[in-house]
Amino acid sequence: MKLSSDFESICYNRNYLDKVIFRIDFLTEISHEVINSTNVIKSIMKNFPVNEKDRIVYENKYKVKLKKAESELAQEQAYEIVEKVFTDSEKGKRLTFSSRYLIVEIFDYNVFDLLLSYVEEILKNIDSNIVVSRMGLRYINNYEFKEKQLFNFQKYFNKKLLSFRFIEELDEKILAKRAINIQEYIFNNNNLRFQYGLYNPDFPATIKKKAFVLDYDCYYQNIIEDKNIILPKFKELHYLIQYFFEKSITDKMKDEMNQE
Repeated sequence: MKLSSDFESICYNRNYLDKVIFRIDFLTEISHEVINSTNVIKSIMKNFPVNEKDRIVYENKYKVKLKKAESELAQEQAYEIVEKVFTDSEKGKRLTFSSRYLIVEIFDYNVFDLLLSYVEEILKNIDSNIVVSRMGLRYINNYEFKEKQLFNFQKYFNKKLLSFRFIEELDEKILAKRAINIQEYIFNNNNLRFQYGLYNPDFPATIKKKAFVLDYDCYYQNIIEDKNIILPKFKELHYLIQYFFEKSITDKMKDEMNQE
């Protein structure tokens, strides 16, 4: 199913992305033998050539204890997860692979197809059944301006998103620290959590910089047993994020992003 407006073909010369995050959570654990296999390691290091030291993290498991009047969560145990971490020499991207999840973080983002190719290379070399419980794609855009008017963004973003005049109407002794709005949507069983506003990079200090965040966190939470469905599903998530992004910015912002 397509939306009323299609922005798939649009590609800007520059962006304001802090980070793009691609994540797959596995319903059933992938064995260490598979993760450390020669084919998988080679496929990862083709694009992430720096193999960093393995990290150990702990994840808590909980069980529900039922009482007559109420139920409560009680920690059952914490179990150990070994993360294999890979980066490139410029630290512009990072890949984390464990028995429970695969995460790709891009700090120097170019195009979505390149990100998709990284994951495709790994998936085709995993000689094991993959059962996915959740897939997520997140784009965090961070805009900083040199203009003096801290709360006026109408030139750059859809005015229907902007509601910061309330801050300006407060007593001058009351100083804003953060102003984030959250909206959640669903389309074709794909969920999108949209956060936008004045994130304030200096938090918990008061807002002193003219900065605005557009944060799109899109995910599909359902069981996928066919490995061949994973990449098409990520294309759906990207399609929805791009639609929201194009609806969020003005023509002036688009012109600035098209500058060489």
